[in-house]
Amino acid sequence: MALDMAPFWAELSPALARAQDDAARQAVVAMILRAFTAPMESLLSQTLCRPVALRRVEACRLTRGVRQYGACTIRRPDDGACRLAISRNLFFPGNERNLVDVVCHEMLHACLPAAEGHGPLFHKGLAALNRVYGLRIAVHTAESAIGEAAGFYRYKVTCGGCGHTFYYLRAGALVRHPRRYRCARCGENRFAVEKLR
Repeated sequence: MALDMAPFWAELSPALARAQDDAARQAVVAMILRAFTAPMESLLSQTLCRPVALRRVEACRLTRGVRQYGACTIRRPDDGACRLAISRNLFFPGNERNLVDVVCHEMLHACLPAAEGHGPLFHKGLAALNRVYGLRIAVHTAESAIGEAAGFYRYKVTCGGCGHTFYYLRAGALVRHPRRYRCARCGENRFAVEKLR
């Protein structure tokens, strides 16, 4: 299923560079929705062996999220509509790929049953979209997706065992009492806490 996305990417970059207010940012999201709706429905219908349609997007709200980059809200399982929320922090020049990946992630939720979450159908659809359209949709987007917004974080916590780094906005329990906790990855309880601002 060949899809020439070159014109879309050529149009997206200048649109993102001009997106200085919420109306322009919502126009960029609408552009992504228009470009990927039909191809996504077609590919998912073939992949899942049943007709798949994107729910009607009633509204797209822009958030200040630095941890949650997007959300898709479906009020009732039989609802044919949804609402999207996308972080404003994704809208900066050079971040086109991450922005498209987050919007397509939420579009995938809008195509699947309301209770699917990140279940097997989601993973199957995600793999197909990434393979066919060259996307990098992930279940959880890397913190680097909002590189410019990283300045919002106040604390950086690094595991002394495996080196995994966590960022926090507030001085929560882990920041205040790092010895009480263990790293979920390696089990160590040695954390270095750095105040960023």
